[in-house]
Amino acid sequence: MSIQFYDREEELKVIEDEIKSPKASLIIIFGRRRIGKTTLVLKALENFKHNYIYVENQNVNNFLDKCTKSFNQEFRSLDDFFEFIFKTSLKEKIILVIDEYQRLAKKISAKIQYYWDIFLNKSKLKLILLGSTIGMIERDISYTGPLYGRATKIIKLNGFDYRTVRLMFKGFDEREIIKIFSIFGGTPYYLTLVNKAKNLEKNIFELFIKKGAILYEEIERLLSYELRELGRYLSILEALSKGKLTLKEISDFTKLERFQTKKYMYVLEKLGIIRKELSIAKSKVPRYSFVDNFFEFYMRFIYENKEFIERDQREFVLKKITEGIKEYYGKIFEKIALQTVSKTLKGYKVGKYWDNEGNEIDIVAMKDSFAIFFECKFGKYNEADVKVFEKRAEEVARKLKIKKFKTKILTPENLLKLKE
Repeated sequence: MSIQFYDREEELKVIEDEIKSPKASLIIIFGRRRIGKTTLVLKALENFKHNYIYVENQNVNNFLDKCTKSFNQEFRSLDDFFEFIFKTSLKEKIILVIDEYQRLAKKISAKIQYYWDIFLNKSKLKLILLGSTIGMIERDISYTGPLYGRATKIIKLNGFDYRTVRLMFKGFDEREIIKIFSIFGGTPYYLTLVNKAKNLEKNIFELFIKKGAILYEEIERLLSYELRELGRYLSILEALSKGKLTLKEISDFTKLERFQTKKYMYVLEKLGIIRKELSIAKSKVPRYSFVDNFFEFYMRFIYENKEFIERDQREFVLKKITEGIKEYYGKIFEKIALQTVSKTLKGYKVGKYWDNEGNEIDIVAMKDSFAIFFECKFGKYNEADVKVFEKRAEEVARKLKIKKFKTKILTPENLLKLKE
């Protein structure tokens, strides 16, 4: 699949407006690896002269060598470099991008803080820092961080939503696009790996299972890049993939104390890997779910089967995935539908419903004393299924004290035709 730029119009405009501003700008862009930070910035700067420096490691001399080559000026220390940058920016606009910034943040952030405070009023510098979520937030732009209050724009970059993925696979059957989104999520890099000329089964085998597959152990690599205590984080994600949705259930599965589990899950929330959800009925016990479908697919179907993959039972694993994935597609379709309904029904409070009696509604949209109850069906359904849903909706309406309501079945074919 050829790499093409999609979406990100809002982020592009923010960056371009900052670049065109006559004042100094400090733009911080953070997010997980593979999410498209570098692609976004280079797209925004394609019509502007700029200097781009990629930080390979924590070696200051290596960084200075790159700065020397980029500016054709020798720098022997960080002070040499930043003094040159800020003083030059008094006379002319300089656009400087530092990618993987968190690798040198401990040594650089204090320098930026010092020179920024001195030269801010007259500088024309446009400084763009790209980095990982944890490294940037916890250390540098939090309340106690050296860059706190100095950034003119802070952008957290998330994965693509379903509508954008539809654009990437325009011409594909709606259900096929949902399946692709269910497996690869919204991470641009993973989506570009999908071979459009091959069916999904072959893509799964070649990208996840085949010997040397590029996405085999991808989650382990990503997490080890961001976090310590990899095993505990994987254990929590494994619990979630097995349907352990509450803090207690996850803590019991991982054998971690509840306060420890909560701490690790907070980090996973910060990384945008999991999210906390409450029932629209305001239940006191939250549930947790995956944000990115790629993580859920990987933990549920690849991580779970690693023992067989390592034993070279690859065809067996593929057959096991193919047989068990239909239910999973339905679950992801519910997430897509919830997001679509939330964006479509303006002025409605939209969410999932569950209670202690075991009643669940995929999507509830409420406005005043009126509600719409939605049941999501990725697979086939019949009139009996509809009647069961309508009876459940009546019970939930009574509990929510809803006077007037209607029910609707959502399928891949009618979802995007939804209107207010």
